[in-house]
Amino acid sequence: MPAINNDMGGARLRAAFIQDLRNFVDNTDVIHAAVDSDLYWFPEMLALARRADDLATRLEEWACLALFYAAQAPSGTLFLQ
Repeated sequence: MPAINNDMGGARLRAAFIQDLRNFVDNTDVIHAAVDSDLYWFPEMLALARRADDLATRLEEWACLALFYAAQAPSGTLFLQ
């Protein structure tokens, strides 16, 4: 007749491991959800950065043109257009 093992230590360790694994998966899901919500705004932020870069480029071009025309104007005159 086989001996009955009343030691529940192994079963408790397995149950604790399974619970820890579940907690890890839950925590990972929470992290992924937070990252996904942050990435939701990323394309809009890129578009905004592109628009800001375009505006800065235009302002720089306008400033260069203004300096060019100011240099072409006769001395002592105010160039407005």
